[in-house]
Amino acid sequence: MASGLDYRRLDGNTKSEDRIRIVREFNSIQEINICLVSTMAGGLGLNFVGANVVILFDPTWNPANDLQAIDRAYRIGQHRAVKVFRLISLGTVEEMMYLRQVYKQQLHCAVIGAENARRYFEAVQGSKEHQGELFGIHNLFKLRTHGSCLTKDILEV
Repeated sequence: MASGLDYRRLDGNTKSEDRIRIVREFNSIQEINICLVSTMAGGLGLNFVGANVVILFDPTWNPANDLQAIDRAYRIGQHRAVKVFRLISLGTVEEMMYLRQVYKQQLHCAVIGAENARRYFEAVQGSKEHQGELFGIHNLFKLRTHGSCLTKDILEV
């Protein structure tokens, strides 16, 4: 860690009795600049209103995990605007994981939501004829070294 920065860390190895103390210190002591929280360890029951920037760099297959991690900063008592950044490397499995999150959220909006969900993908889950850009083992492990970012191409249509 860089010198001069006071930080806290919360991950799967953090003892349950230390979790509350870490969150309380981060939210109340202004000298603590950073709290490193793993997505899975920080997803449930924590309130990080001391944060105004959330950086996700380890997407999961389940979009609810990432949304819960983001929501830790959007809690009652938050008085600042919160910015969220996702760090995803071009052409990696993590990019495909994120795109599947988008697909699942799109399905949720189409089935549960009241609004008309925009269709981002040509793929149909479970159809070998319509694997599109998202499904199938060949898409999951395809190495993309040239061209533009698949995520950008899909989401900015």
